[in-house]
Amino acid sequence: MSLKEELKEEAGNEKRKLKEMSRQDKLWYIWEYYKFHIAAVIGVIFLIYIIGTSIYNSTKETMVYCAVVNNYSEELNTDAFTVDFHDAMGYGKKQEVNVENLYATYDGNASELVMATLAKLSALVAAQELDVMIADAENIDHYEAMDGFGNLEEILPAELLDQVQDLIYYSTASDGSRIPVAIDISGTAFAQNNGITLKPAYFSILVNTKRMDHVLELLRYILAQ
Repeated sequence: MSLKEELKEEAGNEKRKLKEMSRQDKLWYIWEYYKFHIAAVIGVIFLIYIIGTSIYNSTKETMVYCAVVNNYSEELNTDAFTVDFHDAMGYGKKQEVNVENLYATYDGNASELVMATLAKLSALVAAQELDVMIADAENIDHYEAMDGFGNLEEILPAELLDQVQDLIYYSTASDGSRIPVAIDISGTAFAQNNGITLKPAYFSILVNTKRMDHVLELLRYILAQ
């Protein structure tokens, strides 16, 4: 008997066995004898999904990445950034505006969750992924002590600097100098309508941002609301 005939006969025997079994017995039989095959197929499908997702995500472009830190409200409307601002700028489907709602403190009694948040913030800054931080004075002062934010007098165009002059917050840099690094946006309709409850709510630009043009557009958008 040839190999082809043997395989055909074996397949026929399997088919007859299954016909004679109850539904429950069929399920048990299939699982018992084919579980490794099933697991292998599931593994391959999962691997294909992971690879496909990675390839798709690699085609996306971050336009602005913003962290809202210590906003003690569950009502933060992230869509105001990821959808409304995104659409107002005419960004495409693969051009993303990212926003994180995080909690961070430096009192020495931080929980594991807070420690994880601090690690995430540090990683985002080090990787030059984070562009904007909207936070309380504690966080602004903490990061500016490490020269984390840009000098607004050097960054902002003249007309924008004039517009926010009365809202600027000064913080101390590593050399002890006082630097204009943040803008209080708590009085804007954008903050009030989208669950930004920080008072003041300081908008700061990371010193190593690679997306300054888009960051300035976000600031203009917030101030215009």
